[in-house]
Amino acid sequence: MKETIGCRGQQGSWFATVTTVAAVDEAAAKEYGIEPGTSLPCVHSRFWVMQNGKPEHHEPFLNPDHPYGSEKYIKYFDAIKKGLVILTNSKWSEDNDGHLHATRTGYVAIFKVANVRDDNGILEWDYVERIASCI
Repeated sequence: MKETIGCRGQQGSWFATVTTVAAVDEAAAKEYGIEPGTSLPCVHSRFWVMQNGKPEHHEPFLNPDHPYGSEKYIKYFDAIKKGLVILTNSKWSEDNDGHLHATRTGYVAIFKVANVRDDNGILEWDYVERIASCI
């Protein structure tokens, strides 16, 4: 399935909501549970890496406002473990304390992910399939 999905988020939220679904047949929509109103976690394309010819995500979790283990972090990590994420592009900046901050600049695609793990604050998973492009 290579569909087109509309997504909309809010700066500061780690999730975006599916707003439109185009060209999705009923079986595909049911298989992935993607429909308008579905909320999915957003992940930064900056941390996409190729390992042994396969795409993976390796992100050191460095959010000083919502640290590793916080309630917001746990909700986010649990959502990623469900197996669908929205890959995003962002503009990055560093504050006076050396903390990185991302400003979301666009949505790339919805991906199916697997082998989600947290290695002491390093978020990792495998990208399995590109489900849909975002518009």
